[in-house]
Amino acid sequence: MIIIDKRISANCSVQLEVHNRISCDVLQYWLSPFFCIQNEKVHTSHIIAKIEVKTDIEQKYLYYNNIFYVNADMQLNTLLYTLMSILRILFKYTAFLSGYQNLHAACLKYKNNGILVRANRNEGKTTLLLNAVQDEDFLLVANDQVMYSINDNKVLGYPAAVGIRDNSCDIEKQKRINERALWFIDDPFQINQKPVVHIKDLSQIYQCHIAESANLSILINYEKSMQKEELIIDNIEQTKINLKSLILPFEQTYKDYLLKSCMDAVEHYMDKDILLQSKDNNDNNTSILQVNIKCGLARINDMLDEIKCILS
Repeated sequence: MIIIDKRISANCSVQLEVHNRISCDVLQYWLSPFFCIQNEKVHTSHIIAKIEVKTDIEQKYLYYNNIFYVNADMQLNTLLYTLMSILRILFKYTAFLSGYQNLHAACLKYKNNGILVRANRNEGKTTLLLNAVQDEDFLLVANDQVMYSINDNKVLGYPAAVGIRDNSCDIEKQKRINERALWFIDDPFQINQKPVVHIKDLSQIYQCHIAESANLSILINYEKSMQKEELIIDNIEQTKINLKSLILPFEQTYKDYLLKSCMDAVEHYMDKDILLQSKDNNDNNTSILQVNIKCGLARINDMLDEIKCILS
């Protein structure tokens, strides 16, 4: 089967062979809405990488001769997450070569407006998002990282699984998250291990929708641990605002072996004529609002209401 990320280019695809280990419906559930499956053949020059699920390898995955071999004997959730991890980096690196930057920020969508949320670690990005998506007008784009094109002013989300700390949601939802967790990981900010849940399961628990992309309208600088609560608005009449502090270099984002393998695969298979080339678009004068928020957890919903008023 063929996997594509139509947000970047319908011509760039990954060839995936699962040998009946995973049904097409299960795979589509994990990959949508960011990637879609096509069964028809594509021109070989359009394939940026190949992935094959096999039973005769010992590691979770192996990269050799420009092909990813994934261990078919893993638990299904682990196998699916491994496939998703490889696909995410392959397409994110393709987007990077197309002019996108990898940003450390969460993202919401409200009435066609993209809202980037910038906060330090353990400052409350996920908590703010989970509060927002309980309002059906807010859609979840990403909880931690996005790809952003300054030229197109477009944000792409690639969430796969989300770690939820104890203080990010109420007890009842935390119980449901624990029941549907893929696994649990140690967290330096809390005593209990943190559950990691698939993004689709999270959307079902919160009865919210996931958006695959958004056009950036607001950049929120969020700090929850301030004694003084305030909302400061600065109108920035330009698209190329200073987002340099949010940029995550690819070489610092993922495990070296997987990253290098994905970069090698994309650069080996990529048809340079098909790849969308980064270009400097000086005609893009989109106005982006910058909002500085300092508030405690009790005031998050009030601040979200103010954001909605700004965008209405």
